Amino acid sequence: MSSSGTLMPAVVSLAPFPRTRYQGSKRKLAAAIVEQLRDLEFTTVLDAFGGTGAVAYALKQTGKQVTYNDILGFNHQIGLALIENDSVQLGDDEIESIGVRRRGVIYDDFIQRTFAGIYFTDEENEWLDIAVGNARRIENRYSRALAWFALFQSAMVKRPYNLFHRSNLYMRTADVTRSFGNKATWDRSFQTHFRRFANDANAALIDSDGTCRAICRDALDVEPGFDLVYIDRPTSTARASAWITIISITSWKGWSVTTNGPTGSTIVSNTDPWHASINRGPIRGVAARCFAASSHAFGVASSPSPIAVTAPHPWTNLQRCCAK
Repeated sequence: MSSSGTLMPAVVSLAPFPRTRYQGSKRKLAAAIVEQLRDLEFTTVLDAFGGTGAVAYALKQTGKQVTYNDILGFNHQIGLALIENDSVQLGDDEIESIGVRRRGVIYDDFIQRTFAGIYFTDEENEWLDIAVGNARRIENRYSRALAWFALFQSAMVKRPYNLFHRSNLYMRTADVTRSFGNKATWDRSFQTHFRRFANDANAALIDSDGTCRAICRDALDVEPGFDLVYIDRPTSTARASAWITIISITSWKGWSVTTNGPTGSTIVSNTDPWHASINRGPIRGVAARCFAASSHAFGVASSPSPIAVTAPHPWTNLQRCCAK
């Protein structure tokens, strides 16, 4: 066990992660996951597949030195906004003007051209293109990351099922009797949602004195040497198409989208590193690389089976858990 490792405080009261509609988020489970680690001595921890950031955020609150990693660019922005960032907020003026055209600025119409009639209305697609252009012009990287976070959450909350897996805008626009309340959320403006999520993120910032960071790498390429590694692996390559619009907001080069007429599902062609890396090797290979520098490292796996903590040797239990 690392000589510099420390136990968590006897009583840990965790602030909740900002509201999110990110499918698979551990927001409601993060406190329980952290509780399982109470008897482990560790200082440095890697969240190898950071995703929504809820677990990394909970660990940050316990005073640990957290490294958040995710290969997807949009997830990395979440890590920058809420894990690496300690105190930089998105200003009120930046929040209120995010969807407003600025004189002399030429805005790309990528979303309008690529996703017309698929996910959002024409007016909403135009707002997104403007907001993306303005977000890219925010100079401070942490303020910019907060803007991305609020944009991603706003886009998800306005989608049926909170995904981008099929062309089903008609579910929002159809003139039918509804028995559920999602319609009000879908019809609320992007600006209203953006304001709420940006304010939530601003209020959630925690000062770690610069000890936490966010990186954007293939998990197999992350440097080893962490006291503890948390692994909640992606489930399949199909996940990329579920986030297609959000992924394209941060990096649209190489993406193309077609729609399967009979099913309305989106068919994605891209050069994003997600597809190349997700099947690069068994999950145990990720564990091996992450644990390589320490025979006293611990691993936690939340998917596909229940949480497992390795002790005292980091291989057997983790491999058994991940092989199920």
